[in-house]
Amino acid sequence: MKRVDRRQPGIERPARRTPAFTEGHLLGKIFVFAFPLLFTNLLQILYNATDMIVVGRFSSVQGAVGAIGSTGALINLLLNLLFGVAVGANVVVANAIGARDEERCRRAVHTSLSVGVMCGLIGCAVGLLFCRPLLIWMEADPALLDMSVAYTRIYFLGVPFSAVLNYAVAVLRAKGDTKTPFFVLSAAGVLNVLLNIFFVAGLGMDVDGVATATALSTALSTVVILVKMSRDDDWCRLEWRRLLRPHLRTARRILFIGIPAGIQGTLFSLSNVFIQRAVNGFGAAVIEANSISSNIEGLAYTSVNSITQAAITVGGQNMGARRYDRMGRIIRDCLFAALAVGAVMSAALYLARHPLISLYMSPSTAERDAILAAAELRFKIVMAPYAILAVMDVGSGILRGLGCSTSAMVITLIGACAFRILWIYTFFAARPELWVLFVSLPISWALTGGVLLLRAIWFRHRTLKAVKNAVPGDQPATV
Repeated sequence: MKRVDRRQPGIERPARRTPAFTEGHLLGKIFVFAFPLLFTNLLQILYNATDMIVVGRFSSVQGAVGAIGSTGALINLLLNLLFGVAVGANVVVANAIGARDEERCRRAVHTSLSVGVMCGLIGCAVGLLFCRPLLIWMEADPALLDMSVAYTRIYFLGVPFSAVLNYAVAVLRAKGDTKTPFFVLSAAGVLNVLLNIFFVAGLGMDVDGVATATALSTALSTVVILVKMSRDDDWCRLEWRRLLRPHLRTARRILFIGIPAGIQGTLFSLSNVFIQRAVNGFGAAVIEANSISSNIEGLAYTSVNSITQAAITVGGQNMGARRYDRMGRIIRDCLFAALAVGAVMSAALYLARHPLISLYMSPSTAERDAILAAAELRFKIVMAPYAILAVMDVGSGILRGLGCSTSAMVITLIGACAFRILWIYTFFAARPELWVLFVSLPISWALTGGVLLLRAIWFRHRTLKAVKNAVPGDQPATV
């Protein structure tokens, strides 16, 4: 990738960031790409965890932690479709960079951000209108319902900024830049923590305070990243006037890849909504325990997902460069990296589970022993085998990067979503115990991950065969 030297118009010089994933060894480059992203996501999870930690320790309202935690599945359900389309932005920009097509890359960048604005406005409207009826359908605890609705509505007011942020970060990842999001989002996270404490401990607010802090810090980080992109002078530089002229064919390509990824995330969240609905039937203590343990598990998931994002970028750049011979290496190295990161993080969190769970509660928390027991149960069943999730998540990311987003969606729909819902209405209905509900998670990971990897291996075999049989000058129609 080259950029124009603006001090001497017409003279090109090498870009600071050139696409490196299409040449040489991959494993080390995957870790170099993923580690800033991993630390960014870990910090974001830690900062988001302060929402529950602050209200758990400083709010005088009982059940505030459960009120926040019970909204997670709903928020993900409503936003995953819209934010999942950002995967399409990542792949399309990475394809253009791999193909070394400057104008195509610029179209992809600005169309991606225009799509992000549209998705953010839609998500905001849907969340504000439907959060209460959906929480009621989920059988949210009536005592927590008003707090959950208040948190969700304020959160969705910040969704337009959050959407644009997701799409901007997808563009940066596509060109291999994970350091900019790391520094910007880390600073915004510190601000989020300070605002949490100010609103809750200082002003006496509860869930509305932490929701406001999240919305404000997200808005600020979005503005900073967009300003940074507008000052870059490579192919991904943001030119504000071009946002008003999205390229329709590029938008269709982004949606073609991104919508299946978004549907996959939405259906995955839908299965978690059913699980949350089942958890709600066990009472306030179990709801709070599930919220706490799920929040801590996010540290392990986001670690694995950093490798998944690397797989999307690596696959996208190599497919754009038509380096089909590297697909086997992509599958092998991304899977190894995800398993290594997932195993280390899950083991560390499992060993530290007791002090971590205690962070979310004050000594005077009602039903403290019951909360600890339920959270401990989820940790044993879900966190101990968490590395299995790495196979499923990175398998999906590999397929998306290779352009097989629809395949990843269908496999996940059947193996994770449909399986979990079926489990709830069969095995769990026959034996409605908490461990029976939780065990559906690792089983679905193993089943779905195995099929995703087999699909990726088969795709590689088919593509290489098509390349071998192709007429010179032609390209196999495999993607």
